[in-house]
Amino acid sequence: MKFLGNVIATVIGIFVFIMLFFFGVIFIGVVFGGDDKVSVKSDSVIEFNLKEIKNDYAGKYKDPWVSVFSDKKGIGLTDVINAIEAAKTDDNIKGISILNDESSLGLAQYKDLRNALESFKKSGKFVWAYANTYSQKEYYLTSVANTIYINPAGDLDFKGLSSEVMFFKDFQDKSGIHMEVIRHGKYKSA
Repeated sequence: MKFLGNVIATVIGIFVFIMLFFFGVIFIGVVFGGDDKVSVKSDSVIEFNLKEIKNDYAGKYKDPWVSVFSDKKGIGLTDVINAIEAAKTDDNIKGISILNDESSLGLAQYKDLRNALESFKKSGKFVWAYANTYSQKEYYLTSVANTIYINPAGDLDFKGLSSEVMFFKDFQDKSGIHMEVIRHGKYKSA
């Protein structure tokens, strides 16, 4: 009987220790966690390095274990767009400078970012852009800027955006659905 009592006491003691340790780590993270308050000096310019943005969303949710054991902070596209929206009304921010090298964002993400920059620019503030090389995506994004800079030894790879329409003649004949193409201006067709 004494053996069973010792085993139960040990199990309860281990459980209580684990719970206290778990809540202790969370308490320490809350007490010593960073403050999200940002102070902006007057006549500031926001510098965006698009190389650091990898995901659509990385901001508000933080895994407690990752935040305790790691210093990495994720920056998502929504964080950048929210920062641009906040900067529109902040009198201390005069403009945005974009460093656009080696970005892994897609064209749809660039469109959302470009729309936010257009809205920011309508507030009367400037947007500058710099890159060592511009591809079609990067040039599309930075075309909203007041001034675009490129490294003198840089490269501009711009072929133009395009789309193609596929015609499935057999499918059209079998389904009864027919394509109707509208052309504007002179157009050569087979």
